Amino acid sequence: GHKVTVVGDLHGDLDDLIKILDTVGIPSSEHSIIFNGDFVDRGQHGVEVLAVLLALKVVWPSYVHLNRGNHEDSSICRAYGFYDEVMAKYSSPGLYDVIVDVFASLPLCAIIRDRAFVVHGGLPSMEGTTIHHIGAIARRTHLQTFCTWTDRGKAGSNTSRQVIEDMMWSDPDPYVRDANKTSSRGAGYRYGPETVIRWLRSLGSDTMKTLVRSHECVENGYDVIDCGDGYKVWTVFS
Repeated sequence: GHKVTVVGDLHGDLDDLIKILDTVGIPSSEHSIIFNGDFVDRGQHGVEVLAVLLALKVVWPSYVHLNRGNHEDSSICRAYGFYDEVMAKYSSPGLYDVIVDVFASLPLCAIIRDRAFVVHGGLPSMEGTTIHHIGAIARRTHLQTFCTWTDRGKAGSNTSRQVIEDMMWSDPDPYVRDANKTSSRGAGYRYGPETVIRWLRSLGSDTMKTLVRSHECVENGYDVIDCGDGYKVWTVFS
C-alpha cells in the first residue's frame, strides 16, 4: 500500500534532512512525506533546508506536504536566528518577506486516510471549533507576538489567530484531565487525553484514532501517549 512518512522538527539541520531522505526514500506515487513544521531557526542551514523542501514540493506536489510550525512565523524567526541567517547569506529583507509569506500560506494540518490527524503542536482550544473552521482560516495570517490572543469574543482575525496559535504551539499532557492547562511556553496550552479523543471523534471516522504531532524534543525521536480506547498521541522529532 501507500506509505506515509511524517518528519518532525528539522530546525535548519541539512545533514539530518539528507539522512532522513536517504533512510525513508524520496517521495513517489507509493510514498508520501509530511514535513511537520519547524523547518528553520537554531540550525545553520535553514535556507538550504527550506530550499530542498520547496523543491521537493514542486517536483512531487501530490506526495510532499509541508505543515506550518510555530517557527514558520516572522516574530519567531527574528528571535531564533532565521532572519539573521537570511540577511547574512543574501542581505535581502525582500527575500525574507517573501519567505515568511510562504510560511503563513502553509496548511496547519493533514489527515492520513481517515486514520491519523497530523499537526505541528496541538488542537484548537475554542469550544465548537471544527475541521471546517480550520479549513476556512485565511492563509497568510501572521501571528504578531509570543502572547496568547485572549480576545475571543470577536469573530474574524483574532479567532483565526487563536486557532493557529493553538495548533502550532500546544503540547499534550497525559496528566491533564478535562480542562486544559496554560502552557509554560507563553503560547498555546496543555491538553489531555479527553481533548484528544473528543477531537478525533469529531472528525467523523471510526478509524481516526491517532494524533501525530512534533514540537517537542523526545528521546529516540518519538514518544507515544496512550489516551485509552485505542486513541494515541505520537510525538515525532527529527
